[in-house]
Amino acid sequence: MTDDIWTVNLIGQAKKFYINVSSLAKDAFFTLLKELKMDGPYRVNWPRYTKMPGDDYHCHIKKGRPTYVVCW
Repeated sequence: MTDDIWTVNLIGQAKKFYINVSSLAKDAFFTLLKELKMDGPYRVNWPRYTKMPGDDYHCHIKKGRPTYVVCW
């Protein structure tokens, strides 16, 4: 872990995410946000973490049905 703090901005549906999801998904989402702020975008400890085209990444914060995927 470094002393750097990364900037995380929520846009689009991410701003509304917490209204309609289970507490399990909310907890995972906010845990991921904390990790992104503290450790940056390379989150290999999350399920199905994948680099997408360009400088984008994604991972699953809740598997099963419904599955929740976060992209950054």
